[in-house]
Amino acid sequence: MKILLLASASGYGGAEVHTLKLAAALAGRGHSVTIVARGSQFYQGRLDQRDSRLRLRALGGERMPSPMGYREWRGVFRTMPANVAVLAKSSFRTGSIGLDLAARFSFGRYFTIEHSLPPVKPAKASRSHAGGLVPGLGLWWYRERVANYLRSVGPVHVYCVSDAVRDALLANCAFPQRKVSTVRNGVDADRFRPNEDWRKKWRAALGVSDDTLVFGSVGRLVPEKAYDTIIRLFASLAGEMPGTPMRLVLVGTGPEEEALRGVARTSGAGHLVAFFGFSECPWEVICAFDVFLLLSRTEGLGLSLCEAMACECFCIASATGGMPEVISERSVGWLVPPEDEKAILEAMRATVRMPTGERREIGRSARKHMVANFNEAAQMANLADLLCRTNIA
Repeated sequence: MKILLLASASGYGGAEVHTLKLAAALAGRGHSVTIVARGSQFYQGRLDQRDSRLRLRALGGERMPSPMGYREWRGVFRTMPANVAVLAKSSFRTGSIGLDLAARFSFGRYFTIEHSLPPVKPAKASRSHAGGLVPGLGLWWYRERVANYLRSVGPVHVYCVSDAVRDALLANCAFPQRKVSTVRNGVDADRFRPNEDWRKKWRAALGVSDDTLVFGSVGRLVPEKAYDTIIRLFASLAGEMPGTPMRLVLVGTGPEEEALRGVARTSGAGHLVAFFGFSECPWEVICAFDVFLLLSRTEGLGLSLCEAMACECFCIASATGGMPEVISERSVGWLVPPEDEKAILEAMRATVRMPTGERREIGRSARKHMVANFNEAAQMANLADLLCRTNIA
């Protein structure tokens, strides 16, 4: 079977990693898989060059969202014979209705994978006219509602990386329940695992001592990740506890990097904040962390959270999107209300005061939870089965 994975790539993120893993899983079942991508640099060199069933086809431009309409996409798809097409959506706005319909009519078997939460359903409101004598119709609200719903028309089925994404599509975008289901993302626990040699190596590279408490995070430096909040609260914590050696390490790159460096410089604790840049081996660097922070303002599931838990990090995450599905009980990590700075700072403070043995025991429980419930191989096998099954009614 020939399968197209339509993708965009703006950097290292959960959607891009998921697409690579899915491509490998499908190729492992004997299918011919082509990743069709804008911003394809991320995928260059990351596909298994030894597997002739895996290919990459680059499209012009940087991202999949584009002004191309139905006819243009139909023209593109005529040059790509395939049995199945899958659009991996890094955001709800990825692609377009024109792309959806062109893929559906070109291939028949067309699916989408939703990695992020859709827009919040706006409150219905309208302006009045003639000094309030004539009420408005609120047509903008209906246009938005219909536009969101239409993204469900083209795909045969929509697969979501968390129940939170699925439920939001049903509630906010009126997607038909029969067309939406959850197949969670997973983590490779053989790669993401505790390793003392990696811990020593990267702590030495970071210049931190054995007794230094390292807070860390991995991801794109974008506003949604709330790294500005992390830096400010870490600076407050360091100011409260000047005798406690601690560091903050941010692994990743992105458009907010310069602004975040500015926040660090003005926080009073800039000398304790390290911007590590992009890492090709995040599973090694995470082992250097004692506490992993993912305080996103919005998150489909939180793949980096799963990875850190598999590495036995003690994790603090915001209770948004799919992250309560990952940290399902306090014995495997702590959840805090999103953007509640007082609660977040208190959690960070409590972590510093926690006995090392207690923190590590929670980390060990977190890894067991990942291995049992977020196994990448099992999740990918399930998704591959669903995409390639004969009966799609």
